[in-house]
Amino acid sequence: MIKRDFLEAVRAAGNYKTLAEAKRALDAVTEAITFASANHNTVRLRGFGAFIIRDRSPRAGRDIRTGQPISIPAKKVIVFKPGKALRQAVLD
Repeated sequence: MIKRDFLEAVRAAGNYKTLAEAKRALDAVTEAITFASANHNTVRLRGFGAFIIRDRSPRAGRDIRTGQPISIPAKKVIVFKPGKALRQAVLD
């Protein structure tokens, strides 16, 4: 499913008259999730899932071209953890 297909589904499910209205709604949701995540807040959408900020510790790796060991620095990553309703919908 590409973004246009997703917008069509949002338009139909949300009773929006145009794709532009559905796009504004989707943009508002993604902007809110982005803003909250950028401020290191967890976003929990009950039944859907959670966007969680985690710290990844530094680790040793290997350069695939040369085989030499390299140091991979610590960083923050965003992780999506699906909620119970989403897991059940996908698995059933």
